[in-house]
Amino acid sequence: MQGGISVVGRYPVFLKENKVGEEKFWGFTTALIELAPLLALVDIHGLVAKNYHFKLFNAVSKIVDQKIIAQSSDEILENPVSVDIQVPNGKWTLSISPKSGWYPFYYLIWEGILVLISCVALSYMGYRHFCRTEDLKTANLKLTQEVGQRMQAERRVMIFADTLQDNNRELESFASIASHDLQEPLRKVIIFGDLLLERTKNLDLKSKEYINRMQKASMRMQVFITDLLNYSKISAGREFETIQTEQILKEVIEDLEARISESGGIIDLKDIPDLEADPFQMKQLFQNLMSNSLKYHKEGVPPVLKIYGRSQEEGKVHIFFEDNGIGFEDKYIQRIFQPFQRLHGRGAYEGTGMGLAICKKIIERHKGEIIVKSTPEKGSIFQVILPAKQSH
Repeated sequence: MQGGISVVGRYPVFLKENKVGEEKFWGFTTALIELAPLLALVDIHGLVAKNYHFKLFNAVSKIVDQKIIAQSSDEILENPVSVDIQVPNGKWTLSISPKSGWYPFYYLIWEGILVLISCVALSYMGYRHFCRTEDLKTANLKLTQEVGQRMQAERRVMIFADTLQDNNRELESFASIASHDLQEPLRKVIIFGDLLLERTKNLDLKSKEYINRMQKASMRMQVFITDLLNYSKISAGREFETIQTEQILKEVIEDLEARISESGGIIDLKDIPDLEADPFQMKQLFQNLMSNSLKYHKEGVPPVLKIYGRSQEEGKVHIFFEDNGIGFEDKYIQRIFQPFQRLHGRGAYEGTGMGLAICKKIIERHKGEIIVKSTPEKGSIFQVILPAKQSH
């Protein structure tokens, strides 16, 4: 109001009637709040004590028409950070920049390197804890088998098994928290790398190459952490419900439409029975299997994926994923379902080696199994077997 001198506030007024508990709307009353005391209350001038310059002005299209509402000095702000503030009669903009300027580029390089080293160290620690989780699961299975052989020690073995299960849950929780917490410093590395490239345009080609390599490595680590986080969350999925399996597969095909078009692939979908499962994890399972078929296809040959299913009398649903890809030898069947395992180099195909490990863990949570048949240069068939009804 009047060039940023005051702020107008309106308040509704209700008058009490004769009857107890009833009120009648009377109208509005208007309050005029002076801007200077208001700015003092929010301590905007406290930015100066914290070594920042600021400028608060009305946001208009032409710079010459801007009106300064409050500012720390007449100095021009260098690369300020700005935020828009909506007010009844328009929009104000608050711009802030440090008095000493932003960090120099060499500081960003060192900070980025230190953060990257920290990320690698934390990632290694998370991986070690993950391996420890798998070892504890194996030990838990062995102890469960010994219960039947040692009836006299059943009570002690069961107590010990419960303890190991608690440890498993704690370690899975740690893997989830560690993976999640690694995302933030990794994002910082990527952001600082982008800023570094923007602010150091005169760098030599070798230095720019080092920064680009750092960015690519950070992005690969981000994908790795995301896959690790997804893997750790599978055991604590949603509740099971009856799902339309074929509809979920169609949604996955829509999500992969760009990749299918790029590769010239064909997906044939038919006769998929419904079942009881976690819909989110089923979508994740189908997407990983379909992505693999589209990724590992023969050079110059468009991928063809046939998806079909059938129900068995024993209450099982069989879903087949048959492709014409590069295939692999039978000796690698067990290896492909292990976390971080890859049959091909990172340069040949993208990925972290977690896709099929996630698929197996999802299927195990649903008390199912997966069978693979593959022939090199001819293709593979992944057969997913799941209960039509889950035992609750």
